[in-house]
Amino acid sequence: MNFKDLKISDELIDTLKKNGIKTPTPIQEESILHIKNNKDILAQSQTGTGKTLAFLIPIFDSISPKN
Repeated sequence: MNFKDLKISDELIDTLKKNGIKTPTPIQEESILHIKNNKDILAQSQTGTGKTLAFLIPIFDSISPKN
């Protein structure tokens, strides 16, 4: 799976790539679409697995200049 599959804007995908983030982690794959669809989630994953970005990517995507 890639960020395009998670319906993330090309601009945000480019920004992620510039920061060395090329593919979503498992926690991001499982949670981003639910968050984008305004669903409540409860997720658990080890430190350093991308939980913070799983929460922030949908927020950043919703406030991108295109919107």
